[in-house]
Amino acid sequence: MIRSIVRCPSHFFDTTPSGILINKFSNDLGVLDSALSFSFIFTLEGPALTLVALINVCLLSTYMIAPTIVIFILCIVFFLYCRKALIQTKQRDLKNKSPIFHFYNETINGLVQVKTYNRRRSLINEFSGLVNDSTRAAISFDIVSRGFGFYITLMCLFLFFIGF
Repeated sequence: MIRSIVRCPSHFFDTTPSGILINKFSNDLGVLDSALSFSFIFTLEGPALTLVALINVCLLSTYMIAPTIVIFILCIVFFLYCRKALIQTKQRDLKNKSPIFHFYNETINGLVQVKTYNRRRSLINEFSGLVNDSTRAAISFDIVSRGFGFYITLMCLFLFFIGF
């Protein structure tokens, strides 16, 4: 989108308010951020399903109450161990989104200077770098959160098999 905006003729910006352009850009990023809600649902769904399974097993067999308590305590300890990494990757993700909006807003407001000094290529390269940084941060958060869920599931399965 930034490539198309930089290549537009000057009269386009005289007739189109910058607020509309920024709104369209933020809507495009909003579509990308909608994946965050699915990640949040998956993050809640895994522990909830595990808790339901633990309760069902305890209701079926009273011998499983002790291993269930052990599993629950180990899950909490593992979460406390991983919490710092989860928070840091999410903070990095949020921190790398802000420069994209700021850069886009400045580019829209300074398009006359961009065209005058022929800075199209450098702005596109700079914008690509910002988008790549933001994408790397989002992927790193996704990998860390999925890894956390995987290891919790693996630990619970392992402890359940030991319990049986």
